[in-house]
Amino acid sequence: MTMTYKTIVVAIDGSKEAEWAFKKAIQIAKRNNAKLILSHVIDLRSFAAPFELYDSTAVKRSEEYAKELLNGYQQQALD
Repeated sequence: MTMTYKTIVVAIDGSKEAEWAFKKAIQIAKRNNAKLILSHVIDLRSFAAPFELYDSTAVKRSEEYAKELLNGYQQQALD
């Protein structure tokens, strides 16, 4: 019995390991005609100061980086 996948989720962070996982996920998704979901998580706790204040500029930069990263991977997946 061959297992088929309907949905594949891959986490991306710009690392070489994530790039490898992404390329492998594309191969598996194409082979199974599956949906590919890209995920990138921003841990806002890393921006927190002692009293739960955070640097909104750093958060915005992280969000922009994540959007660029996701858009780049999305374009690769569609090619």
